[in-house]
Amino acid sequence: ALAAWQAELQRHPDDAGLRRQLVARLMEAQRPQAALEAAGPLGPEAEGVRGVALYLLARFDEALPHLSPADPQQALLRVE
Repeated sequence: ALAAWQAELQRHPDDAGLRRQLVARLMEAQRPQAALEAAGPLGPEAEGVRGVALYLLARFDEALPHLSPADPQQALLRVE
């Protein structure tokens, strides 16, 4: 299923909604590196996803600026 999402995004690279959905599916599939790469063009709206993906990749120092203290899950990641 992920391959189909990725193929569709290749056909429509400027479709932000499709990109957000792909990023969410990649995170659900525990593929943070792929999600991080796919989230790149989303800009500031993907900050939280970037932070969580970087955290899952054990890139803690890089993750901190992207994790929101206002989000309960992300706040826990910041503390940890």
